[in-house]
Amino acid sequence: MGNVWHPASFWGVLATGTELNDPDISFAAGQLNSVVRLDEEPVPVILAAAQYSGVWLVEVDGGDAIPLSTTWDRPGLNVIRRGVHGSRHVFAAGDALWETDTTDSMPLFAWREIPIVDATGTPLNTGVIYDLVIVPEPNTIVLACQTGVYWAEIPIAGSAYAFDTALNLTVGPFSGIALGPQRTVVAAAWGTPQDVPPRGGLFVGEWQSLTGPLVFSEAKYLGDTDNQMFMRTSIASCPNDRVMMYAVAGEYHGTRDSIYQVLRSGDGGRSWAATGNNVVHHSPLFGYPTTNTPGDQQARNNCIAVGASPDVVVVGWRNGYFVSENRGEAWTMIPGTTPHLHTGVHAVAFDDLDPNERTLFICSDGGMAVTTDLGATHSSLTNRKLPNLEARCVDRNHQTTERGFLTARGGTAGVMAMSLQDNGDAYISLYPADQPWRPLDEGDGEQVALLHDGNLLYRDFSTVDQNNVEFGNRVREAWFDRPSGTFTNLSIFPTQPLSDGVVPLDGVADGLGSPDVLAAVTAPSWANSSGELLVAVAVKDQALYGMFAGAPNPYWKRLATLSLWRHGVGPGAEFATAIGSGDGDGIIVGTSTGRLLQLMPDSWHVHDTTPKPLPGTIARLVVHTRYYAFAIAAGQQLWVFRESTWTQLPGPPAAPGDFVGLATDTTGYPEAVFVATATQVFVTRDSGLNWDDISAGLPAAPRIRDLVFVRDPSGAHFLFAATEGWSVWRRQLNGTDGHRHTVRVQGHTDMVDRVAIGHDIWAHPQFGNTVELGADDPWAFFYFQQDDGDEVGVIINFNIQWYTDDSIDLAYDIVLYTKDELDESEQDHKVGTVHIAAGASRTIIEDLVIDESWPDRAHVDMTVFN
Repeated sequence: MGNVWHPASFWGVLATGTELNDPDISFAAGQLNSVVRLDEEPVPVILAAAQYSGVWLVEVDGGDAIPLSTTWDRPGLNVIRRGVHGSRHVFAAGDALWETDTTDSMPLFAWREIPIVDATGTPLNTGVIYDLVIVPEPNTIVLACQTGVYWAEIPIAGSAYAFDTALNLTVGPFSGIALGPQRTVVAAAWGTPQDVPPRGGLFVGEWQSLTGPLVFSEAKYLGDTDNQMFMRTSIASCPNDRVMMYAVAGEYHGTRDSIYQVLRSGDGGRSWAATGNNVVHHSPLFGYPTTNTPGDQQARNNCIAVGASPDVVVVGWRNGYFVSENRGEAWTMIPGTTPHLHTGVHAVAFDDLDPNERTLFICSDGGMAVTTDLGATHSSLTNRKLPNLEARCVDRNHQTTERGFLTARGGTAGVMAMSLQDNGDAYISLYPADQPWRPLDEGDGEQVALLHDGNLLYRDFSTVDQNNVEFGNRVREAWFDRPSGTFTNLSIFPTQPLSDGVVPLDGVADGLGSPDVLAAVTAPSWANSSGELLVAVAVKDQALYGMFAGAPNPYWKRLATLSLWRHGVGPGAEFATAIGSGDGDGIIVGTSTGRLLQLMPDSWHVHDTTPKPLPGTIARLVVHTRYYAFAIAAGQQLWVFRESTWTQLPGPPAAPGDFVGLATDTTGYPEAVFVATATQVFVTRDSGLNWDDISAGLPAAPRIRDLVFVRDPSGAHFLFAATEGWSVWRRQLNGTDGHRHTVRVQGHTDMVDRVAIGHDIWAHPQFGNTVELGADDPWAFFYFQQDDGDEVGVIINFNIQWYTDDSIDLAYDIVLYTKDELDESEQDHKVGTVHIAAGASRTIIEDLVIDESWPDRAHVDMTVFN
């Protein structure tokens, strides 16, 4: 069957804290849009709906989240709700409508898509489903969709649905729907500034009989409420008193992007009036656009929930969430910057199994947080092992551009870095220890590039400034500390904020800000006249820059002007979309118009090597030398550059969608070329004549955004895929999936503490350890510390590197020391390295002595079994 894809890591992002046992530690994950707790006791069963990766069975105590939608072809979700056929009947909706199959013995692991068709089987054009509600007696599902409101009676488990269109509503999006009293529902129309006439507002729906139709009438508005101002609107009712309802309406007019009003109804949604807007210790919740306490993005971050008591209502928005315990007369703000929280709130949901009515789930751009005291404290442990991170997908003028979404490198840490949506640029060390992703910055990540020496270049999307000095979008460099598996920013500039990693641009007291494209030189060998290696390249506007490994610090220098045809934005604009350099002795730049420009260090003159006709936007480049490179262009074009000419190669037949990823393995001949669409990965080993689909193991809809090939020092070859919603996946290209090799160390130490008066103190401690190594974790570090019970001790450190032929390199470091002496001269130290073939063993003997009047000694005898 061959090797398959596996998640490269199951971790979320370690947002705050440094040690995993830190009580104040917090985690973040990818975007969640909805959450439901099933009606089961005593163990809570909680399901979360992700933006792009379907339903996850999550653990609030930090256990592994389990994906339930890997086989779905349309896993984008907006809402998840309990069903009616038992405690494990669940509906989830977004790009499609899904339900658990309760005829299966394990319904949470058996979902089926519900076709939205009418009684004749004709599909209904609902578009995206934004919200849904279940109406009892008879059990009915009602959907708020992109084109209107639709409903169907819920049949017996496993049977077909027949949907009807709700009547007396304008065609267009409905963003919310809630259950009212006496078998009514209330729908919220999603208005836009382009609506003529305006269509925002709230509508009460009633069935004319048990079998329909469902007919809506518009609600009334009291006071100064103007429903023509309603943009996206969310709505909720009190589960114990359905006549009590609340709604929050967004506004978007000119520069006003905020909450228009929070509204309350006491008659089941037939009439509405604004609540109070006072926020304790903050400016008002709505009506004050200059202060805009809740923040913007009303079309994304817009949600509301009502507690078991109609007095308690919660609104979620961009800057956090707001709690009222007096029917909206006054509010308390819980900022998204609070530890464990994240800005960009998409759902707030009460845990209706909490008898104290104080537990709230908060879904956001950063995963999920839980409060059990209505906002006084929070936990984000749900995100600890929730691998739904989103590779940032950059779109400029609706053309995909190379932004360095993913970068990876082998070595004794297996480091990966990825630019994430809403979680900054983050990195992870895959071995020797299982570690979480760690952020380098906040907001939206933008560009990452691992340098040849293991250092990392990165920048984020923001214009974060400190003391009116921008630094968030400047290219920064961090160095990697292998023992801790962490990156630390270089400090080149003398003062903050530029001293926080910014690499200087030659000739100015600033760094390189917002380059269009950025790439590390793969294996630098070309140096300038000062002997400084060219280690990275970038383009900003029309300028080509190179980063040199200067002494003592790196710096950027302008190398050339590209003379793009029409720089800027808009139709016909030309800008850099891809860049690469294999060794520094030649750079290739791809552009939005399909040009391929080559520059060499003799004069950095621009050579236009573009084939005719123009291939279209260059999406990815992999450059090995000035004479050898690969590119993918608009659609499904694959090109190879040999000597001085670009030649198009045949692509995989019937590949679904545009190419978004490109990687090559040139360690063998002929080379292997990998291309990816959003859903599949292909490889050719004969220049495109034949292609193999190597997608096995990936989710059905992974939303691939980048590919990276890595040759680990162990000899293992990997392909990494960055996804938008499923984190990073990895496939081993050589060897056997899951192969494990056992290494055992066994030995003993004879040590003596020599004394001038009395008897010498002897000790003979034994030691031993067994490790299992393989391609996924080819390196191990462990140590033993022993003493004689008094003053003499021995520390033995081991580093083991595994190779694909199951041989190992073992490095050891032995220290004999006296506890009562701080002087390092009162020590002896022995180091060594041995290579041990598979199936062999090696005995190592070392004698150590501390040179003093009465010398302490140690004799170490150990055998390594491989």
